[in-house]
Amino acid sequence: MEDAQKLVAHGLEAATAGRVKGLLKALGQSQAGEKAELAERLRLFVEGAALSAPRREPNPASLKVGELRKELAKRGLPCDTSIETRDALLRRLIDALKREAQPNAGASGADRPTTEPDDGGAPASGEGRDITLAKRVLELAETGEDAAILSLAGAPVSRDSTVAAMRKAYLAVSRSVHPDKLRNFADATKAFQALVGAFERLSQPEVVGAGEASRRSGAVAATAIARSNANCFRTKVRCPRCKVEWGQPCDGVEKWCYSVLMQGVKCYTCSTCLLDFGCMTALHSCPHCNGPFEFAPADYHRQVTCGSARCTRPFGFHLFVMPPRAEAELRAEVKAAAERRLRVVEAARARTARGAARARAAAGADGGGGGGGGASGERAEAEAAFVRGLRDECPRCGWAPSAGEAQRDDLVEHLRSCTDAKAHAAHRKRKAAADARDDARAAGRHKQEEAMTHAAWQLLGGQASQMWMLTDEQLRARCLEAGVEAAGEQALTRTERIAALARRAAEADGARMLTNGGGSVAPPRGRRGGSAACAPSASSLPDNLHSLSLQQLRDVCAAHGFVPKARGKDAVIAELEKRRFAGSDEVLLLE
Repeated sequence: MEDAQKLVAHGLEAATAGRVKGLLKALGQSQAGEKAELAERLRLFVEGAALSAPRREPNPASLKVGELRKELAKRGLPCDTSIETRDALLRRLIDALKREAQPNAGASGADRPTTEPDDGGAPASGEGRDITLAKRVLELAETGEDAAILSLAGAPVSRDSTVAAMRKAYLAVSRSVHPDKLRNFADATKAFQALVGAFERLSQPEVVGAGEASRRSGAVAATAIARSNANCFRTKVRCPRCKVEWGQPCDGVEKWCYSVLMQGVKCYTCSTCLLDFGCMTALHSCPHCNGPFEFAPADYHRQVTCGSARCTRPFGFHLFVMPPRAEAELRAEVKAAAERRLRVVEAARARTARGAARARAAAGADGGGGGGGGASGERAEAEAAFVRGLRDECPRCGWAPSAGEAQRDDLVEHLRSCTDAKAHAAHRKRKAAADARDDARAAGRHKQEEAMTHAAWQLLGGQASQMWMLTDEQLRARCLEAGVEAAGEQALTRTERIAALARRAAEADGARMLTNGGGSVAPPRGRRGGSAACAPSASSLPDNLHSLSLQQLRDVCAAHGFVPKARGKDAVIAELEKRRFAGSDEVLLLE
């Protein structure tokens, strides 16, 4: 500890990375990252030790992620590890502890936040500070300063920033201005909607229609959307496991596969380690400085910067032309994958429901007692599984027996003699690190699945009648954007959200399609009397209706603007088929 204090006080910048890693290892801290990150981590440990010693409390740098988040939440500070790194959150906590350690902390102007509330002298912390931030959001929304709204989180945001950076800033501000948190502020919903609108407008690509360019030259306007490849590059994409560049001749992919990958339509397999990855889980490099940057499919049609302080040159992503036959095959593949994801999600929900039912039944059989619950119950179950040979390693110290040592008597004897507290602590630390890595991988896979689902919906037409393939998170985001669901109110069900969005789309289509081109008023095709119902078609319906559950079939009906009269699965399918082939000579599939 003394060596670390001396190094921080005198020569931390001149120290080598190996020297800093050695000190971090001796202090039980992580040694991952570049030299600047290692130096900051060592500085945080020394500052935390100086703060905790007088109060005889644990060093904040030694807190686990869950404990760190609790301490931050107690002080009303951001605590989301998916937005900021652990070191950044630890810096927030240590700065807060420094302010608390000062005499009359918060009374002087130097320690007071820069944004002070102006309503009745409320304190410049907690809800008062959040109300001030919400008022500032409304003021900036009136003048249309979308970038300034997202920059209220502290990090500067511009139109050239990546969507990932915009989303981080959006989430940071939304934690303070969400209506569920500002229940005493009447305009909290307006402020949150202004924040959502600013994020949506700022993250939308500035795509120029080909019709606009033709109108400038006096030609007939076209309806296609196009963009040029000026200042666009085929950026390097690497596998997240083996770090090998993807898209080489040995991978056996066409040039246009780069556009498919970067738009989040599908995943590809690394030819070196056979890992499936997409644009959200891959490693991306800046074409100018070769530095890493975060990418999202919404960035594909934008000019962005990598976010490095040394590299401010914007760049875009090359758009390759896909052959019509390959595009048709891709559409069919993407639709089949979307339906397969629906079945997987439904199966997972059913398993979760059955597990919860079994847990409730077991609790009722035990008379509602607390036996087997909590951490002690989980530990007892893990030890019982280890003794029976159902676990490969000891749940206490992590010892993995060989084939000859995996006898029941040997395992029982090991548990009786396994009392080394240091080995137990080391095993818990390794397990926590492994759990953190697994959580990060799971979060990456979840983001990739969300991106693929939205990209598939857009590729297949992006119609309201196809919203049955969107996820719950995407439906909620679209409802908030369209204003059919307000934040802070009771959440709508999935079917209600789809039905509301279908009605809103029908109203928009009816406003645009007032005439049929000959001067006479004509309602949109498939709609009668202004209702939101539209005729199902082969492109808007799943290929295999019988593979869906009854609730998923109701979602399909809601996307087409009607409520099924039938209650059974086969009857709902028959109703969909009748609506699809109404007025045609084709034979129903059920006949």
